[in-house]
Amino acid sequence: MMNRKEDWRDILSAYNLALKANKLVVGFWCLLVALIVAVACTYVYGKATAWGLVANPASSVVGLGDVSGHEGTSLLVMLVLGKFVTAIQAFLPLLNPMYTGGGGASLGHFVLSVLTYIALFWAISGPGGIIARLTALEYAKEDFPTLGDARAMVRSRRMDYFLTLVWPFMFVAVPCLLNALIGLFCSIPYVGRIAQIPLYPVAVLFGVVTWMFAIGWLLSFGLMMPAISVGGKDAFDGWSTSYAYVLWQFGRYVCYTVVAAVIGLISAIAAYWLVEFLIHLVVQSINIGVVADAPWVHFKMGGALVTLKPADGALAAGVSRIIALFVTAMRLLPAAYVVSYFFTANTLIFFLLRKSVDNIDVQEIYEEQEPTPEGETPEDVASEAYEPPAAEAPEPEEEEEEEETVLDEDQLPEGEPAEPEDEEGESDDEEKEE
Repeated sequence: MMNRKEDWRDILSAYNLALKANKLVVGFWCLLVALIVAVACTYVYGKATAWGLVANPASSVVGLGDVSGHEGTSLLVMLVLGKFVTAIQAFLPLLNPMYTGGGGASLGHFVLSVLTYIALFWAISGPGGIIARLTALEYAKEDFPTLGDARAMVRSRRMDYFLTLVWPFMFVAVPCLLNALIGLFCSIPYVGRIAQIPLYPVAVLFGVVTWMFAIGWLLSFGLMMPAISVGGKDAFDGWSTSYAYVLWQFGRYVCYTVVAAVIGLISAIAAYWLVEFLIHLVVQSINIGVVADAPWVHFKMGGALVTLKPADGALAAGVSRIIALFVTAMRLLPAAYVVSYFFTANTLIFFLLRKSVDNIDVQEIYEEQEPTPEGETPEDVASEAYEPPAAEAPEPEEEEEEEETVLDEDQLPEGEPAEPEDEEGESDDEEKEE
């Protein structure tokens, strides 16, 4: 259990929380799904370029979509060879909706870039929410939550996690699309040229809106998952709350982010070289026992991951590729740690900003209510669960026996005979006479 200080010093322990096995597994899964989405998007981009749907395509992205990889430009081949930096540089144009290429911006490229963002958001929203929820339970409750506890909440609110990333992106993409429509209208001969004069200020206004939301989206991106995992916000409130925290405590947010970035960079570099040294030991120890002109797997520490040089035909080539996949998975571990650290550190920053802005104690986190039967509200269930004790019925008062008054014969009304005395009375009179 961590020694919680409830100030900036807690960010220094973010690397320790990010090293938990359950978070590393989720981070690895997030990275794997994101890579699959990236490969699929580059393949679609290449096909759309071949069909003429992209006017000025990015050649690097088209090369990444070549799944055959005969020239070594495929994204899959680059990943196996360990050329992560080269692959990211080649993939970046697809993440730039305003990519101009060699002849200006393209509507086809803009649409495919937006679809790529949406697919990536869906891929990272679930794992990001799980890591944020695990960190929230560990930090606020000082507990050891299980992976199933976090997955249960994220599964029930998956659309909120996804839409909280999409909402600000749509506020950025829609004005850009409206400006594209203005440009399309202005392309009309004569009328469009004249319409440029009144429409240009409108386009500037859309550009200002795009700029504002883009800056806010980038700054508050890391706080959106914690806003739901910690505060139980819905999609729109999660985005607006994270953006408000950044806006109201900008200086504090920058300081926290700088501290987290420094710690994250140092720990990520250390994790990278530790894994590199591990792979080097494994590969070199295997190569010592290989009796051949050249080893099946070549590895250069800190450089290219694997060079496939089969020594004995197809069998050796197949084994080399399988080993290359295992080595690639090992080298993805530092990247999985970076994913885990990113969401873990931002969750701690969200706790501290929430305490500063809303004065909410760090121990207060969102807890899901148990499902209620259909047609019943939680208030009804609570009222049924609590039954006040029934008030004790008052004991019936005993009727006071009315004293029988015996009237003398002189007091009786006229015409009414006197009631005969009982036998006991008669026996008493006889005794007196005797």
